[in-house]
Amino acid sequence: MAETQRAARRRTPGTRRLLSVALASGVGLGLLLAGYLSLRQELGRQARRIEEMDQRLAHLERVTLSSGPGRSEQVATVPARIYFTRAGAQGAIEMVAVTRPVPAGLGPEAHLERVMQELLGGPQPDRGEPTDVFTQIPEGTRLRGVRLEGSTAYLDFSRELEQTAGTMRLDGILRQIVFTATEVPQVERVVLMVEGERTGTEEHPFTGDGLLFGELSRERLPL
Repeated sequence: MAETQRAARRRTPGTRRLLSVALASGVGLGLLLAGYLSLRQELGRQARRIEEMDQRLAHLERVTLSSGPGRSEQVATVPARIYFTRAGAQGAIEMVAVTRPVPAGLGPEAHLERVMQELLGGPQPDRGEPTDVFTQIPEGTRLRGVRLEGSTAYLDFSRELEQTAGTMRLDGILRQIVFTATEVPQVERVVLMVEGERTGTEEHPFTGDGLLFGELSRERLPL
């Protein structure tokens, strides 16, 4: 019995070390397991975030494609006739109408303003319009304002409109403006203005040629 107790006491330090190692290993394993579980949770959260980002990117891609070039929403339009000129026989000037789409649903003044802006933009041969037409309206001419009073359109242009001369040129300018304006259903007559002042009057003759006129219409042109 005494011998057995002495042997047990001799084994006690080793046993204690073994127990300490086992305990430390158990603690380490527990920490490792806890770290593994925490990592799995974090990876799961990251995976969900990536999935959400993928869904957002896919949505943005669909929106971009639906609103990109060639996929824009169709805007309702109506045809408008814009008048330019062409050299005719024996040097005469012929009026030529081209048809362009303008937005539908505009009020009378807005529609008139749009067609006059189309006129000032000049011919567009790159869009299929005739290549032998041109405009008599001086380059740089701007539309300053449009006003409708009954069936009379008051059209106000910048001073560049008067920076020209010659009977045929002036005739072409007035015809282009009057013919284009009176294509608008509400317009029968045109009062021409330059820089806010009525032109064609004795106080303000039109251009240096001193051209005088009152209200203009297709039937009433000074040249």
